[in-house]
Amino acid sequence: MALVVLVATPTSVEADERWCGRTNDSVRKLLECVTVEGVLEHQQAFAEIADANGGTRSAGTPGYDASVDYVEDRLTRAGYVVTRQTFNVFSWEEVGDSALEQTSPTPETYVEGTDFAATPHSEPGDVTASVTPVDIQLGLGNTSTSGCEAADFAGFPAGDIALIQRGTCTFELKAENAAAAGASGVLLFNQGNTTDAGRQGIPAVTLGNDYTAEIPALSATYALGAELAGIPDLEIRLFANVSRTPHHAERHRRVARRRREQRDHGRRPPRLGARGSRYQRQRVRVQRSDRGRRADRQAEAAQQGALRLVGRRGSRPDRLAQLRPLHLRRRRLGLRARRPRRL
Repeated sequence: MALVVLVATPTSVEADERWCGRTNDSVRKLLECVTVEGVLEHQQAFAEIADANGGTRSAGTPGYDASVDYVEDRLTRAGYVVTRQTFNVFSWEEVGDSALEQTSPTPETYVEGTDFAATPHSEPGDVTASVTPVDIQLGLGNTSTSGCEAADFAGFPAGDIALIQRGTCTFELKAENAAAAGASGVLLFNQGNTTDAGRQGIPAVTLGNDYTAEIPALSATYALGAELAGIPDLEIRLFANVSRTPHHAERHRRVARRRREQRDHGRRPPRLGARGSRYQRQRVRVQRSDRGRRADRQAEAAQQGALRLVGRRGSRPDRLAQLRPLHLRRRRLGLRARRPRRL
């Protein structure tokens, strides 16, 4: 599971307390109420949680549970009602060193972290088998669709390791197509369609939480994949030293369903470190919406009273037309409503 990313504003100007209880419905307003200090406070807290839990906050780990508790505590202190929802997720981690070795025709051991790496969300496994390249296109400018269609595996020898190139579709689809064709493992290498490091090195991609193929997978650089694709009668050992375990995790499905009433008028509610966040904006919208509905009801009652008064003393349409908008504006601005003047 990816870590939470907090976005900081480019300045460190302190937020003006007078304006941060409003609805921040524009970028300008939001930037006035979000500070670098507030953002860094949360980042530091999450870093400390990770340090105290083996360097991770991944789903299914104690670091994840502590992160959920931290978020709930901060929101509750700020006055929100927080609910949790459970969902199924796989917890994936590297147990130890993985391995990629050429066993035939020329024995060679490749370096983890330089030539290859375990593919995130791979199933654990250790297989040694012949290698079959799948619809590979080499060279700059290639438009590889390797492994994206079941037809790419026509005639694939069951039990072989599939050598698949990055491009067009997800690694998850490529690996699942390989498993459906009878592959015992998958070696996924980068596309190499440009000179960009992201297309040449070990691909930073994942098989995803929904990966269902029960075979191990490793990811390799474009250079290594291109080299292996040109070796006839190639046999390799592919060892993914990982664990992938289903877990029930929790997330905040809905935050701030209802803001707690502030009965002591004028008291500012507790603040989150990053003022103007999505949670605070939602809270303020609830407050303003309730106040707007009350103003509508009161304005309507005042207008009905004015109509009865006009019916007795004569019509003044020009004055009557001003009653509702003026009364409503004063209510929405939080000002004390004036009683309608006698006509």
